[in-house]
Amino acid sequence: MLALTGLHNVTVAALCDLSLPTAHRLRRQFRLRADVTDSVDSLAGRVDAALVAVNPRDHAAVSIRLLGMGIDVCCEKPLATSSVEAERMIEAATKNQRRLAIAQWCRFLPSFPLLRELVLDGFVGDVQEITAEFGGPLDWPMDSPAYFSRQNTAGGVFFDTGIHMVDAVVWLFGDISDIEYADDAFGGLEANAELRGTVVLNGRNVPVRLSFSWTDPKRNGIHVRGTAGSALASAGEPNAVIVRQTLAGAPLQMHIQRQGSRPGPAATSPFRAQMQDFVTAVSDRGEPFVTATSAIRALRVIEHAYAVRRPLSPPWLAPGRAL
Repeated sequence: MLALTGLHNVTVAALCDLSLPTAHRLRRQFRLRADVTDSVDSLAGRVDAALVAVNPRDHAAVSIRLLGMGIDVCCEKPLATSSVEAERMIEAATKNQRRLAIAQWCRFLPSFPLLRELVLDGFVGDVQEITAEFGGPLDWPMDSPAYFSRQNTAGGVFFDTGIHMVDAVVWLFGDISDIEYADDAFGGLEANAELRGTVVLNGRNVPVRLSFSWTDPKRNGIHVRGTAGSALASAGEPNAVIVRQTLAGAPLQMHIQRQGSRPGPAATSPFRAQMQDFVTAVSDRGEPFVTATSAIRALRVIEHAYAVRRPLSPPWLAPGRAL
């Protein structure tokens, strides 16, 4: 909401939530003059576009309803709980000639496309492995148990948090095949997950390893290891790629960024950038940067992974670990 309200050409006209107290609290928090309602139908003819941030199981139904009312939609990730639902959302957007953007903010990090260019240009040599991590302790205040309820969502850390890196890897390096997946769901929703697979890069099969957690800190980025060095793009340093190589037998570290970029945090946050991109798509009737058609690829990876799921070995059962 902060990223949206900061845009000069946007007026928040309405807040819609089944919990009216929640909507009123948001209205007060951001000092909005927006109307408050618990009816999606009441938005017809009153708004040009909507940000859908309901529980994931309601993404498809709410988005399709809005698109049918002639309202452009930016839907929070993951775009749906299944690729079948996502395809229905895409069909609704096409039928009603509306814009359907997906809020995958990692695509707006300047370092990610720069990483791809460096890798494809051979800057780190022949790629040996791509690893991606995302997560950290899930310890912020919550109003409901929605994160852990299958009534509200289709999965745990892999579905909710892992979608960021799955989407980024697929967007940068292509579809993932040969998928092996393990998590610690044990009947509930997973808090830790690991995926292994393969992408084709410069005509070669390259192993990919992804790791996600709601219990332990992660690097929150993509690391590429090659025969001539390694490169890291992370959310912590959005403008630069950290490249490590060896020069005259000594380790060398470089922070590479595009000319004119400033070191440190990005001048515009990726959240603000994605909201501005959506607003531009609505006003100019162009395609948003993250379309549902492109975002569905990551959802299909997650579906495949859940289908071949095996239990993740608990760390206290690891060989050689003292009890």
